[in-house]
Amino acid sequence: MIASGVARPEDIQGCTPEEVAELEWRYGILPASYKATLALIGHRAGRLVDDSEFWIYADQLDLVNQKARTLLDGRAEDDMNPGVPDNAFFISARYGENPTYLLTGEADDSAVFMFKSDDCRVEIVQPSV
Repeated sequence: MIASGVARPEDIQGCTPEEVAELEWRYGILPASYKATLALIGHRAGRLVDDSEFWIYADQLDLVNQKARTLLDGRAEDDMNPGVPDNAFFISARYGENPTYLLTGEADDSAVFMFKSDDCRVEIVQPSV
C-alpha cells in the first residue's frame, strides 16, 4: 500500500490484540488470516477504501453485523432463507448493502461470502480472506 501510494505509513493503523480479542468474544473465533488483516489495517488504510461507502474497519463491524442480521431477519419473515450460517461474521458492506462474511471457528482461513441483499442469494466472492 505504501509503495503503490495508497497509504502513507502514518495513514495505516491496525487493531491491537485486545481489540481483536474483544471482537472474538462477541462474534466467535476469527480465522487467523482475518486477524492478521485486522492487525494490519483494522482501523485505517489510507485511500484503500472510502469508509463512508465501504464499511470494513473495526469501528464499523458492529453496525455491519447488526444491519446484516436485520436484513436476514426480514428475509426470514418473507420465508426467504438465504442459508447464511449462524457462525457467519460480517466483515464488510457497501452502504450497508450486500454484506460479506466469513465463517468463525477454529480455521486458519475462510472463504468470503456475499449475501446479495436484492435477491437473497449467497455466493462465494473470494476463496480466501
